[in-house]
Amino acid sequence: MSFLVILAAGVSCNKEIPGPAGNDGEYELGVEMCTATFKLNVKRQPKTKARTIGALDDESIDRIDVYEYNCGRQTYWDCLPVHYVLTAAELESGVFHVQNPTNAKKGYLFYANLSPAIADKIANTYGNRLYNVNIRSIDFYDGTYGVPMGGTKYVYFNADQTVDVSLERFFYRVDVGEIVADFEDESWMGKDVFVKNIALINTAAIVTMGGDYLSYLEPDYIDNAIFGPQKTTTEDQPFFGGLEVIRNGYRLEDGTSYSCWNPSTDATVSCSFLMNKNKNVASGVLNITATDVWLTNTVQSYDNSLGEGRICSSTNPSQSHTLTVNKSLYGMKGCVPYGYYGVLSTSSNQNAFPKLVVEISVDGRSYFYPILMYYPMHNVAYQISRITLKREGSDYSNFFEIKIAAEVEISVADWEETEIGNINVGYTDDTGSAIY
Repeated sequence: MSFLVILAAGVSCNKEIPGPAGNDGEYELGVEMCTATFKLNVKRQPKTKARTIGALDDESIDRIDVYEYNCGRQTYWDCLPVHYVLTAAELESGVFHVQNPTNAKKGYLFYANLSPAIADKIANTYGNRLYNVNIRSIDFYDGTYGVPMGGTKYVYFNADQTVDVSLERFFYRVDVGEIVADFEDESWMGKDVFVKNIALINTAAIVTMGGDYLSYLEPDYIDNAIFGPQKTTTEDQPFFGGLEVIRNGYRLEDGTSYSCWNPSTDATVSCSFLMNKNKNVASGVLNITATDVWLTNTVQSYDNSLGEGRICSSTNPSQSHTLTVNKSLYGMKGCVPYGYYGVLSTSSNQNAFPKLVVEISVDGRSYFYPILMYYPMHNVAYQISRITLKREGSDYSNFFEIKIAAEVEISVADWEETEIGNINVGYTDDTGSAIY
């Protein structure tokens, strides 16, 4: 299916013409109408070697829902939207007719690959209350439909016009190419060393359908409606991958649970705010709470009892020290931006920021290499070609103890273009201070 979807067609403002199904007869004859032609585009990502295992079909579109907001003279988005669903025939033809009276001002939210239940929930929720619609990640995406996407637009119907809309994925992606053992302590190269798990931890377990409070039906605000307002990096707290500007996503509180709407029962349930939460877990523990598709999305495991994941051997001097991973991991937009910055800390001041953590087994004992992912940006593919293990890892999955530092070199681009180098973990500088 083509991913360029035309949602309206027209060449000039005309007298009243019947609108889409459900809108016929809405306007009186003689009212001058204008047509907006929305073109929805999905950015394509490169095909990379790091996307062999667990890669989702993150370009396909099974369903598109369009929500048109017009609160009349009301200042706030205190109204229900007009809800359009593209049929299979409309998706195939790429044409969907929407018209409005001349000088009408409308706000539009676009969603792709929602379940019918979630789509109906949005249709029956006032626009300025969407930020209260929290849904568990497993209910929002269970693999039944494609990767969820969203986009926004404000349209002033003062003339016939063509409007481009970019659909952005709710997920961020982390591609891990390979893990290399290059320990400075040569004795470790002669031990039995296995990679046990590679995991995204402290990732959002819920998604909100409104990224920011919809205060006004104006262009400056509608861009925040799904993915939140822009946030700019600071020198002392850089964003993961060197990005300077991101969308807030959903700023989760550092609490224990949230109230989430359950699509299956149409009831409110208590839900965890983080998936694979590892803040404050005991030494030697990697806490994995994800299940079903999200277990696959966030974790790559190796059965060491079968020899999987081996990178050093006590008996085989010819053992390869490189583990080819080629795994794509996925996380939901959202971050807990509270706590001390960094992965170097004491147990009492560790944070719950998202992290990529590598767990290894050395002669049967677990060590961890957590890599900070402060504010990972949705719709961005972070492609890591190599992670090189240099020193003894941490006893804790969520942080390096204050006596241990780590050096990380990483460069990240967006979903379309990414170029990542090597990440060395388990490092200190000449003074013993933390580099990262």
